[in-house]
Amino acid sequence: MQARQGHTPRVLGRLGLPHALMMIAGLATFVLVASVLQDRSETEQVWVANSDVAAGAAIKESDLVAVEVASDAPLLAPLLRVADGVPVGRIRNGVVAGEPLLASDLVSVAESSAGRTFTIPIATMVVEGLGLIRGDRVDVIGLFVSGGMGYVVADVEVVRLPGASNSGAFAAAGSRTTWVTVSIDDAEALALSSAIDRGEVQLVRSTGAVAIRIDEPAGDEAVGDETVSEADNEEATSTAGADS
Repeated sequence: MQARQGHTPRVLGRLGLPHALMMIAGLATFVLVASVLQDRSETEQVWVANSDVAAGAAIKESDLVAVEVASDAPLLAPLLRVADGVPVGRIRNGVVAGEPLLASDLVSVAESSAGRTFTIPIATMVVEGLGLIRGDRVDVIGLFVSGGMGYVVADVEVVRLPGASNSGAFAAAGSRTTWVTVSIDDAEALALSSAIDRGEVQLVRSTGAVAIRIDEPAGDEAVGDETVSEADNEEATSTAGADS
């Protein structure tokens, strides 16, 4: 009886199975790393608020966190990039945690008017008719001390509008009158307050328009609630001279 021939194992060539697996794993790692590097080259890091920052507060690096966004993102232009360094300045109107930081959110540290806002009472139909949104620019028309109408302040930024949470009886009671909050300096605050005391003011949406110059009519001097013109002063002086 012939002896059974032994089974000869199949030869895999020069490389064994472990070597082939190592090569495949290395190739996969190379492709993965190349893909990650390519993705990173198509993104940019921008600053996002790490916590709530109040209006007028100086921005600090601890208030910020770097977040990657696509380089072709349509809203990338106004964002502050990490590559430009830690921003310096004061927050104009306040930011909340998670909100991207814009160049327009910052003012110079030395600017004393940072954070000043003023709420203007206005008819609801005016706000709805103008279609105002946060970030719009508006001019305010009101009465001067002389009694004439004119621009009281111009090119101020809308920073807050009534939310949609008001409902029920409160919404019904306040449906005719609402408010708009704008960012202003100290002089504009006084001008607005005086104009509102003299009567109703009107808003003009001026987003994208050339800013106008504010000139109150000359020749009038305010004395309490009365107005004394230069002609009245001259007449009073002449009368006093004749009486003497």
